[in-house]
Amino acid sequence: MTWLTEGADDYLIKTQVTQVRLTHTVQQLALRAQTIAQRVEACTAELRQAKETAEAANRLKDRLIADLGHDLRPPPQQYFAPQPTAG
Repeated sequence: MTWLTEGADDYLIKTQVTQVRLTHTVQQLALRAQTIAQRVEACTAELRQAKETAEAANRLKDRLIADLGHDLRPPPQQYFAPQPTAG
């Protein structure tokens, strides 16, 4: 019966070791998940800021083009007015 007792002891020890390993693995995964969540939050905030900056720049560009467009376009009468002939 000694072999049975030794086998039972081995089984119990292996089970305890497996449980410790699983607990450690779960803790490591929880830490990694937390780290990833923090990175996602940081990247999301950075992207949100970049989007807001790009949208503000686009609004300024649109306003500049609208303001300059009126100044750069010649009046229509310039195209339809008779041109003086040389000579």
